[in-house]
Amino acid sequence: MPEQVYGDAGEVISLTGVRPEHLSLDDDQALTDLVDKWLTAVSDLIEAHRNRSFPAEHAGISSIANRAVANLINAARHQREAPVIRVDEWTVQAVEARAMTPELLRELKTYPAKPRFNMTMAGGWAHDER
Repeated sequence: MPEQVYGDAGEVISLTGVRPEHLSLDDDQALTDLVDKWLTAVSDLIEAHRNRSFPAEHAGISSIANRAVANLINAARHQREAPVIRVDEWTVQAVEARAMTPELLRELKTYPAKPRFNMTMAGGWAHDER
């Protein structure tokens, strides 16, 4: 569970134009609950990637979280409509459900990560010759 949840369900819903029926949900509350669940998961990914938490109102991190969840919504909608995309006459590919695209990861890397420290021992063990 992340320390903070970044992003806003209302902003994601507005950004994507998604409606409950697009994801086979019963009502607006079910849609908001699903988006909140995905924001929590993406927030956990962000904190794990940067090894730290950010203030909940951090505009840049919230924007990344919103766009990552928008990617999940778009993938879910495409998989319901047509799970395979025709690229040309012979090539088809499956729709990928990827929240963090390379572009979002590049943007996320502009925010400093907390260092991960490892304890290592230089040299070798002392050998007692008794």
